[in-house]
Amino acid sequence: MENYFLGTPTVDSVKEVAYVSTFPPKKCGIATFTSDLVNSISLLKNLKAQKIISIEDGRLLKPSDESSGYKIGRDSIEDYVLMADFINHSPINVVNIQHEFGIFGGESGEYICAFLDRLKRPVATTLHTVLPNFENKTKEVFNRVVDRSTNLIVLNETTRELVKQYGVPSKKVKVIPHGCPDLPMVSSEKVKPVLGLKNRVVLSTFGLLSKGKGIEYVIQALPDIIKKESRVIYNIIGVTHPQVKRAEGENYRNTLLKMAKTLGVSNNVKFLNRFLSKPELYNYLQATDVYITPYPSPNQVSSGTLS
Repeated sequence: MENYFLGTPTVDSVKEVAYVSTFPPKKCGIATFTSDLVNSISLLKNLKAQKIISIEDGRLLKPSDESSGYKIGRDSIEDYVLMADFINHSPINVVNIQHEFGIFGGESGEYICAFLDRLKRPVATTLHTVLPNFENKTKEVFNRVVDRSTNLIVLNETTRELVKQYGVPSKKVKVIPHGCPDLPMVSSEKVKPVLGLKNRVVLSTFGLLSKGKGIEYVIQALPDIIKKESRVIYNIIGVTHPQVKRAEGENYRNTLLKMAKTLGVSNNVKFLNRFLSKPELYNYLQATDVYITPYPSPNQVSSGTLS
């Protein structure tokens, strides 16, 4: 593990790292990313221990079995302060925050700032969302997170340039590209029969469902596509984003279902409304002829889906 990832400490002095993030069994992209990160770093065998401090819906929990990790109640600012105090009196040398505004409590995820203000350990923060024009509160939270972080990790060069536009010193920002599974290149025709898709032309989009993903534009385009290729099927893979479901239920998915029915393409649209296991997801991706990322926003520059 190289010094630039961990911040101030040298390799020899770093014994324990704590990750603050969502984490499985929670079903979200950041949780999956963090799990993959922890597993990959374990292969380096340079650390004494890795602690998981997961963001949960309940209150802080310190289990009797420390190996099972620690938890912060997302919407309890007291939990963030208590966890920072715990770390300050623990053997943990470095904290890595997987930062996505929506996974932390408070307006624009501001509760993570209470954690950072209290913490007395070096912090390497991985930035999952950086926009060229943050709105007021989001910009305030972003600036506070950046200021309190020893190092910032971004997932591509585009994001590095965006962060620099906010006046962050170049030496503070490091690029570690977003990974993806190392899968063999196989013909989609070999995988399709396993999924009941033999002789179909498969279009796919996967990820947590929410407004702003642009899936409605694909459905609206399907009637003209089907006129030219009747074998087309569009797989929409993934559950509704938990926070969206909590606030709006399945309104977006129901709107898409109604749209497909109105346009007469229901038989050409398939919703897989569940969180697929990795092997199952890989099968669907390998069976795909055309993968679609219909995001309307040009600022979506990094995600597991895109990788």
